[in-house]
Amino acid sequence: MKLEDEEIQNKIEQGLAETSADAQAYLHVFKVLKKDPEFNLPIQFADRLVSLIEKKEEKKDYYWLAVGILLSVVSLIVAIVLVAERWSINAFSFLSSNVGLVVFGILFVALLQWIDKKIVRKQLESHNH
Repeated sequence: MKLEDEEIQNKIEQGLAETSADAQAYLHVFKVLKKDPEFNLPIQFADRLVSLIEKKEEKKDYYWLAVGILLSVVSLIVAIVLVAERWSINAFSFLSSNVGLVVFGILFVALLQWIDKKIVRKQLESHNH
């Protein structure tokens, strides 16, 4: 918006007379904007709008869930194909000698999930509302 336009708007809002064509156009716009619209939104309009947005978000969640499952299955198939030739009963023998590392890994992942659930998501929810 040009400075001239702002000056014209300010003068009209202050009630000062303006005779230019731009001023007359602004006066007309202001007059039209003061009128209430001739239509009313249905009472449940906001509720329906929110439910539509929630459904869209839910569909998006299912989409990403399907993508995650598909990628997991593809990864499992690739892993089986790559390991099938060298598979033996001793393939995971390192787990028995590194029990502490396995327990730490499981606890670490559980801690990350707890932090996400209790802290991160609550902050996101409070920020969105």
